[in-house]
Amino acid sequence: MNYIIAIIPTVIAVCAILSPIITTKMNNHHQLELKRIELEQQSIEQKESYLKSIYENYFKQTSKCIAYPDEECVKSYGECYSISFVYFPQSAHEQLKEINSAIHNGDQNTATALLETLAISMGQIIREI
Repeated sequence: MNYIIAIIPTVIAVCAILSPIITTKMNNHHQLELKRIELEQQSIEQKESYLKSIYENYFKQTSKCIAYPDEECVKSYGECYSISFVYFPQSAHEQLKEINSAIHNGDQNTATALLETLAISMGQIIREI
């Protein structure tokens, strides 16, 4: 019986020491998990924003190049055209080439019609971003 009386305060003391340690560990683990999720979400949002800017920049520069084909617009369009193949879906690559060909041939009507068709087909993808 004397052992039980001596053990009870010892158990309580051990619990008093271990409980905050365990609680802190669990809290830290939870905070790290929340931070990881937050960083993943931030990364996804940055990638989506970058992708959207690529698409929008291509359409903006291509429209300018078709409407006002001066040297500066053609240069800006050329920069966007090259990178567009990296980010646009494979299914759009042929349309990109056709638009580029129409621009270089000076066929504004065809280039405009092709760009409008591409914009419509890419619209759903861009809205989902």
